[in-house]
Amino acid sequence: MRLAVTRAEGVLGGHVVAHAAAEGHAVVAVVDRRASEERRRRLRAAGSDVTLVEDGGAAEGWLEGCDVLVDARSRAAELGPEAAFARANAGASERLLAAASHGGVRRVVLLSSLAVHGFDGGVDVDVRTRPRDRRELPYAHALRRVEDLVLSDDRIEGVVVRPGLWPIGRADPVLWRLARALRGGRLPLVGGGVGVLNLVDADDLAAGVVLAALHPAAPGRVYAVAEPTRLTWRDALTTLASLLGGRPPRRLLPTAPIQAVASVLERAYGIAAPASEPTLTRYRTALLGTGLHVRIDHAVDELGWRPRVPWRETLRRAAVDALPHLGVAPRGRT
Repeated sequence: MRLAVTRAEGVLGGHVVAHAAAEGHAVVAVVDRRASEERRRRLRAAGSDVTLVEDGGAAEGWLEGCDVLVDARSRAAELGPEAAFARANAGASERLLAAASHGGVRRVVLLSSLAVHGFDGGVDVDVRTRPRDRRELPYAHALRRVEDLVLSDDRIEGVVVRPGLWPIGRADPVLWRLARALRGGRLPLVGGGVGVLNLVDADDLAAGVVLAALHPAAPGRVYAVAEPTRLTWRDALTTLASLLGGRPPRRLLPTAPIQAVASVLERAYGIAAPASEPTLTRYRTALLGTGLHVRIDHAVDELGWRPRVPWRETLRRAAVDALPHLGVAPRGRT
């Protein structure tokens, strides 16, 4: 199989490239022109049958000869005008789907997000029947539109993959920022940390994405790919803090008042500093205060996917990767 992966320089796209190459597939790794040389070197090192191209100009050129497109390119951010997300996500996807169809691409796998769902602490949620009810996040609105485009386009076989609530991989800058906060003891437990979630190791996620690209049962369907443990934010963050040599988060903050504060901060930043965002946002407080745990039986039963990395090992790998970026030497296996 020959597949193209957009935003291959990103954490999740990069893992998909590496897994597909290791499975013997030819990969076109599509990178942003601003991608660092370090990210480009990592992609080239994934295998001799990995071709790097820049995401610019007509997509038909780099899609030529590809059987599958894995689209990991959606613009993810918590704040900003809805029109900007519509242009960056839905508008760009319409053009990309047209190019894929014109170029003979058979299947498109969209790497989506559980952000399309509202967070209310639900356990064993079926992503196929759960409403996509995230209301206050423009990114989620636009992403719902992209999912609809991919699944309804009769020119291609569309598949949607939503990773577990917290996907973790190597060279993950979001994880590094979280690790810095945990090392400094600055991360509170919103809502007491009792909300449940699924982690997913990026290597496991990549394996699920490649199966969705290949399996005859996948077209027209939505899959959640995650480690199945019903993990609380308290357990996840306490374990990660211990692995990082930091203090476990102890400050308990009630969700509702913190969300009210976050709403005020968002409005203030929107007026005074629209190019940046506050540390505290409504999305982050909802995420940490409640969470969302999803079922994975569709991926297991239909694709034959199995999670191979337990959540503690995922966090251990994350800690080993993060410590050098905090100026701390890894301590070996914890």
